[in-house]
Amino acid sequence: MKYLDALRIIQNKKKTIQKTFKIYSSVLTEPLDIFIKAFYIKSGINIIIKRNQFDTLSQNLINNNFNEENDDFKIIILFPWDFHEGLNWRKGVNIRQKKFIDTKPKIDNFLKIINRVDKKKCNILYFDSPIPETLINPKENYKLKEYINFSSKKISKEINLKNYFDLEKYIDIGCPFNSLKMPLIAKELVKYAQKEFHIPFKKKNNFKKNNFKDYELKAKKILATDFDGVLWKGIIGEDGPKNIYCGTDVKGFMHNYYQDLLLKLKNEGVLLIGITKNTIKDANTGLNTINCKLKKKDFVKIFASYKSKSSQLISALKSLNLSQEHVLFIDDNDIEIADVKKNLPKSLSIKFPTSFDKFSKFIREVNYNFSKNIVTKEDRNRLINYKEILKTTKIFNSKIINLDNYLKSLNMNLTIKKKSAKNFDRAIQLINKTNQFNLNGIRLSKKKILKIISNKGNLITGSYKDNISDYGEIIAILIDKNGKVLSFVMSCRVFQRKIEHAFIFDIVKRNFKINELNYIKTDKNEPIRNFIFNDLNGFIDKKQNFIDKRKYIDFFKNKDKLFKIKYT
Repeated sequence: MKYLDALRIIQNKKKTIQKTFKIYSSVLTEPLDIFIKAFYIKSGINIIIKRNQFDTLSQNLINNNFNEENDDFKIIILFPWDFHEGLNWRKGVNIRQKKFIDTKPKIDNFLKIINRVDKKKCNILYFDSPIPETLINPKENYKLKEYINFSSKKISKEINLKNYFDLEKYIDIGCPFNSLKMPLIAKELVKYAQKEFHIPFKKKNNFKKNNFKDYELKAKKILATDFDGVLWKGIIGEDGPKNIYCGTDVKGFMHNYYQDLLLKLKNEGVLLIGITKNTIKDANTGLNTINCKLKKKDFVKIFASYKSKSSQLISALKSLNLSQEHVLFIDDNDIEIADVKKNLPKSLSIKFPTSFDKFSKFIREVNYNFSKNIVTKEDRNRLINYKEILKTTKIFNSKIINLDNYLKSLNMNLTIKKKSAKNFDRAIQLINKTNQFNLNGIRLSKKKILKIISNKGNLITGSYKDNISDYGEIIAILIDKNGKVLSFVMSCRVFQRKIEHAFIFDIVKRNFKINELNYIKTDKNEPIRNFIFNDLNGFIDKKQNFIDKRKYIDFFKNKDKLFKIKYT
């Protein structure tokens, strides 16, 4: 049925009986009215359509008089965001939601409310729709989707119509229905409003088995983003601040939501770099507009110039001591993306979408590339720490400064802890994500590390802070019961401070056995190779490959005055 066909049926209606049809929904459903009326007229019914006010579904369901309302036909239309408002595209990204368990209480509360509905008087239909996949990793997003699908099947009839959802229309006017699908949607509503249907109840929520790869090992660390056409719609240097769009209206929505996602990722430890072919003045003007959620302080650095974006990215990576495989680059220009792909082939580039139909996939893909299992204190402090790295790198590279004097001025504190299974999440993260200062590049699962600790092995970590910042846990060593070092890693954020020396010194002094170093050369671990074969040269028995405790303590006992070392 087409719109004109429906209009013709209504205009030519014959004598019919009159009945009422009440629709409860959180979305705008008025565009369906003409088709609903036409279908009822064909059945000999002149239907009077009533509905709740926009976005008041939950309030109506809570109303004690809901089951007492007398309408001839009554139907509730549900969407994923009715189970949890954090899944509503119109509400933006919920920064507090990280795992499925964070969302479950609200979903369960909604189920309690909807279960009060008298199913004999009111049918419930569920429209499965794309949801923002912004939880911490794919596994958590999968659990959330499966739980909502399972819950919806317990209480409603699922409507399976392909391509019915229109994100642009939903953002614009609050109606999520594709115009071309409206006749089919109206037909389904009429069909199920007039009949009772049995909803099979499943006792257990058996999630399908899904093979989740160890995505955290390949997670990116840097998101480098363009400004014009990405953070906002328009070109700040040409259109001016009044004519760029990044608000919640349909013009600016994709850019607004993208900024929300970037703020969420920043809070989880992702480093944001701005790369824009603008003057720094224009770039800051754009960031200072009223609707722009991202501000200058949210970026570890902004590169605003007319140089190639690949050269700016290379400069950024050098200053941050990070590799190109850590980078996800976002731009709306195919030429800029081609430039970065050519000159940083190990990085990943994604084009910012120009249409709404590709936007949910884009959000999912960006979020996926920064997946992790947990967010640690160190993750939350990463932006501050890297900003300090940019400052101190200049000092360390200076030919004038006396490095030992500078390090003394930092008031360096190193707290060393022997870890147990209860508190080793950050150590696992270090072992599995560190590349440069890494003894062998071998990744170890939580289960494997737990087995080593349980079998009289030792996992020891160091937390570092100075008068610039608190860097948290930045160094870890895993030693088996025979004194073989299986893993030794340190964050590149604290290079050039001699922390590795102080750490090993304290471990050796406390009689932890180090009988063998399981060193394996990799493409990236030059820093630890230099430490072992240059800095420790003379303290390692080359045949036995272990540290000579007496020689090392004698050498370092004066050097440790750079640090205040605490063992707990």
